[in-house]
Amino acid sequence: MPELTPDRRRELLAIAGLFALGLILRIARLDVLPNGLFCDEASAGYDAYALLQTGKDQFGTPWPLFARSFGDYDEASYRYLAMPFVALLGLNELATRMPAALIGALTIPAMWLTARQLWGRTAGLVAALLLTVSPWHVQFSRVAFRGILLPFCLLVGVASWLYARRDGRFLWLAALALSAGLWTYSPARMLVPTLALVLFGLFAGELWPHARRPLLGGALLFGVVLAILSSHWLSPEGRARSAFLLAPRGNWLANLWSYFSPQFLILNGDPNPRHHVAQGGQLDPVVALLALVGLAVGLWKRQRADWLLPAWLVLAAIPAALTEPSHALRDIGALPAWLLLAARGATHVLEQAQLRFPRPNLTAVALTLALLTSAGVPLSGYFGEYGAESSPHWQYGYRQALELARQRHPPCLVLSDHLFLPHIFALFYYRLPPAAYQAHPVQTVRQGSWIVTDWSLGQLSVENTRKASARLEQQRCTFIVAPRDEARLDPAVRAHVDRVVAPDGSLVMLVAGQ
Repeated sequence: MPELTPDRRRELLAIAGLFALGLILRIARLDVLPNGLFCDEASAGYDAYALLQTGKDQFGTPWPLFARSFGDYDEASYRYLAMPFVALLGLNELATRMPAALIGALTIPAMWLTARQLWGRTAGLVAALLLTVSPWHVQFSRVAFRGILLPFCLLVGVASWLYARRDGRFLWLAALALSAGLWTYSPARMLVPTLALVLFGLFAGELWPHARRPLLGGALLFGVVLAILSSHWLSPEGRARSAFLLAPRGNWLANLWSYFSPQFLILNGDPNPRHHVAQGGQLDPVVALLALVGLAVGLWKRQRADWLLPAWLVLAAIPAALTEPSHALRDIGALPAWLLLAARGATHVLEQAQLRFPRPNLTAVALTLALLTSAGVPLSGYFGEYGAESSPHWQYGYRQALELARQRHPPCLVLSDHLFLPHIFALFYYRLPPAAYQAHPVQTVRQGSWIVTDWSLGQLSVENTRKASARLEQQRCTFIVAPRDEARLDPAVRAHVDRVVAPDGSLVMLVAGQ
């Protein structure tokens, strides 16, 4: 084992400190921020619960590679990662989101290793710092969306490729990481294979003399996994989501530009509050400027590795552009490349300061403060007013409404079919037996028409409010309805109403009945 020099010890301490900070930013108040639980999160959590209880997902499929959700089938990887946390902590928001937080924190050392292999120790530390405080990454590290798995797999794969230049055995790890990346998130279907081809084209000649066997074996492993997953991607089930989302061809170039535009990167970001904090763009201005410097340095030096990051950015944006513009989650595969470019730009600035200024350390301090200040504004907003302002977008109110209904001990509970996918929240918060739901699941949800109605499980049902309240009033049922349903309730039911108000002051649900 090589001797641990003082510089190396300081570097490892710095990475440990950044990892600790990143973990705090991703775990603090994780159960209540975002404030609410989106339906996709509830579905992933309930699937993990069902797999633990029965060995099958909520629809009764044993140990699926792709789990049926709301009219589509997505990669089941996140469900399996959530299982130990649901087993340990129970079925709740914290357990469901914990895999995202931990994978998000683990992406920090992966970023450090990648940048260190590309440009050295300073670039590695800067890249790790940028990812630690990146609002784009922090936000998606705090929700149970499988997309957060993609940057981690990409960085481990790329770092292993770069390490293989010294030790070819790392190609096996690269193949495993990139193969796992295929099974993370829909844009990976296009991004990961094309990025693997770029890596092969750039570095295979350098690796071939000393790493022929792991290069061929890793390529074979990756090809087998790609073939297995492709059989699903090409099936009607695998194409259900993409067929619904695919944008008209005439929009593709404009969509592609949107992912490189100042409006998306610096000024406004993704307009969806679930994907972006209100302040600024997806990259803060200092990071965006450093990324431009890093790109310019790469174009000037034109070393082999300098082609990797521009290609990575374009390849990540293409699958996102095929659906819609400025979608931060679908473009999350580009985030590591942007931050790696910024790390190179920062390294260049520090190198020039070393050559030109008598006190170059002041430049490093000033740059660090600028980065922390620039990232601190959106992060402070995220941990401040974002929780209240964004709560309706996170479907706030289901937990509160279901708890109010439980306190009434009703003989039956009716959820309005005007609510958005209400059944999944009843399954999640009431921890209804998966075996019972597997025997009678919701079958009617289709892409683009996420309506559930005329479904029941025991004393729980999703129905039209007007018809149900008139029919069931004598049974003294409780109703959870949308605000617009109040006038449709039978007067006897409407006489007993609790109102669920989101933190932003908006009325989101009513709990009515005896």
